[in-house]
Amino acid sequence: MKLKKDHWHIAFKMENEKKFHLLRNTLFYWVADPFLYKYKGEWYLFAELFYYKKNKGVIGYSKFSNGKFEPWEIALEEPWHLSFPYIAEYNGKIYMCPEGYKSGNYYAYESVDFPKVWKKVGNIMEDGSLYVDCHFSCIKEMVYFFAYKMNPENHQAGILSLYYLRDKTFYELQKIDTRYPRAGGAIFQSGDKLIRTAQDCEGDYGKGLVFFEITLRENLYQEKLIEKIYADMIEIDSEKKFCGIHTYNVCEGMQVIDLKTKDINIVEIFYRIVRKIKLYVASK
Repeated sequence: MKLKKDHWHIAFKMENEKKFHLLRNTLFYWVADPFLYKYKGEWYLFAELFYYKKNKGVIGYSKFSNGKFEPWEIALEEPWHLSFPYIAEYNGKIYMCPEGYKSGNYYAYESVDFPKVWKKVGNIMEDGSLYVDCHFSCIKEMVYFFAYKMNPENHQAGILSLYYLRDKTFYELQKIDTRYPRAGGAIFQSGDKLIRTAQDCEGDYGKGLVFFEITLRENLYQEKLIEKIYADMIEIDSEKKFCGIHTYNVCEGMQVIDLKTKDINIVEIFYRIVRKIKLYVASK
């Protein structure tokens, strides 16, 4: 049994700051896939909280108050693993579309009591495929859905398809021919450019981030690589040795990322041993 495992950590900074500030994990979970949402003038951070005891991710939230993020609270939990909590407003309502590929579906949830209560309102992709890290984008008054169908044998070798919404139905526009298909965050605007963030998983999952300038003309999608970022390029107020980065998001002047370490966690090891014992006893 390997003692060191991949652990993820979230960091944030304001646009006028040079260094990112690391958020501390607890003994009981690590945190990844940060998404920001501003509600009534205040920032909220949504992310995957991977609980060692549960051996799965749940969606947590944290409010930014007095210059720091408050302790994590659980916003959404399902029997299956959840991650990548893309969140956005559409037609006056707030929706979250977290990854839950182990369910065989890609569900949308509507906020009932923001940020802590959500109800399932639809199934976007229900063909049983392994859709991961999918997200929406509203471009020129059209709603698009970037759907990544993962190859379970290779994180980098899946298929990225672009859909558009019409009359409450998604139609496939095109398959995107790209070396880096898996999303590393939501589409965002930088000046007059639209940017797609992707993951570089070549050789190692979550190795780095790749940024593309994208254009949509007459329903033809095109993208141009503009930058790659790796963990050793990040300035941060921490002495930890980071070996990966796979999410970047920005919201009204605040930026968030996640960073990977290879660590030993006593609580994680304990629950891994407990699960092995339970499997052994169940097999007898």
